[in-house]
Amino acid sequence: MTSIIAQLKKELQDTKDEEAKQGDETKEQHEDSKTQHVATNSTYNPSSIETYLMDNLVNLGFDIEAKNVSGCNIWKDEKIDIHEDLFVYATALDKYNKAITEFEEVPDVMDSIQASQNGSNEICKSLRVHPDGIQAFFPEELLSHGTSGFMEPLTPPMRHHSYCWKGRSLFKQDFILHDFEAMCKKLKPTSKRVFIDIGASMNREKNPLVTFLAEFKKFGFHFDHIYAFEVTAFDAKDVYKDILPDEFMANYHWINTGTQASQTSFCFITTLNSLDALKHSFVLIALIHAIHHTYNHTGVEAGKEDKMNPLHSILRKFKEDDFIIIKLDIDTPAIELPLATQLLEDESLHPLVDLFYFEHHVFMAEMAKWWTRSMAGSIKDTMDLFHGLRQKGVSAHFWI
Repeated sequence: MTSIIAQLKKELQDTKDEEAKQGDETKEQHEDSKTQHVATNSTYNPSSIETYLMDNLVNLGFDIEAKNVSGCNIWKDEKIDIHEDLFVYATALDKYNKAITEFEEVPDVMDSIQASQNGSNEICKSLRVHPDGIQAFFPEELLSHGTSGFMEPLTPPMRHHSYCWKGRSLFKQDFILHDFEAMCKKLKPTSKRVFIDIGASMNREKNPLVTFLAEFKKFGFHFDHIYAFEVTAFDAKDVYKDILPDEFMANYHWINTGTQASQTSFCFITTLNSLDALKHSFVLIALIHAIHHTYNHTGVEAGKEDKMNPLHSILRKFKEDDFIIIKLDIDTPAIELPLATQLLEDESLHPLVDLFYFEHHVFMAEMAKWWTRSMAGSIKDTMDLFHGLRQKGVSAHFWI
């Protein structure tokens, strides 16, 4: 009898020990991600911050599609395991951005690459904002790293973190981290530098694209081609004479037509066996949104081989050695999400796209008054999308 009681006590203690172990599981996972910083595949090493978020999207409530879901809680709640890491990163980012501001503009790096006898990228070292590189500002485990070098970790609220306290930071875009030295090293003497702007918004006040292009020019990236799609009707004279800066006149392709979802983008909805199984899929969300809203835009289409799909008719005309950036921001989920999904799923496109920027309108309290009825999907959906693109070699960043 005594031995039976002893055995029962042992089993009870073992059960308590296992429960205690499970209770610490989340924190242990975070510590492991900080120390190991292991790549999910051969092309992408996510930041320990990003790894924690991807592992805990459901636990943090980011899978809920509701206007009251906050993207700023991780920045404000001191009990969140990564709270301290976030503010270490934020402090480092401020110092890095100060160095970016103070960096003196350099000439077109392509001139040096083409002038060298063997296409040397030695000039790329001149793009360092610190002799020791970006790592001089950040603990390396807090940075993500992909095919275009170091980049910021993906975090809600998909804006600069200061927006959580200051509304005027809504359009602050220096939360995006570019590794210009690494991107420069990808250039070959024959490389074309191409910017495909799907949703050019030429009439947008304080257009963030102007700041974006100016930063690339500052670091010696002069685009050979800029393809700009915009639905709002403009007089060509106004665009080329009054709006467009002189430096872009020779390489700017103004395509003043909007967007229209091809019927093929959502005809397969009738073949799904279970809508419930896909209720959190950003693809299905886009389809449902398209069914309930009618768009009268014409022009760019989301069908994979449509002439007016830039991923087909423009992107595929270039080569893997070219340096290509795509910005997608047309505020129409029925078009945007099929295009983003095509980029995610079509492996033939991954080697062609170096950088991708997208403002994905999902349910989030901090952006509800701006995104209003265009919101569809959850924060988890957008994190899955951008993290998935990075894993496949496309350096994806949130746009504003």
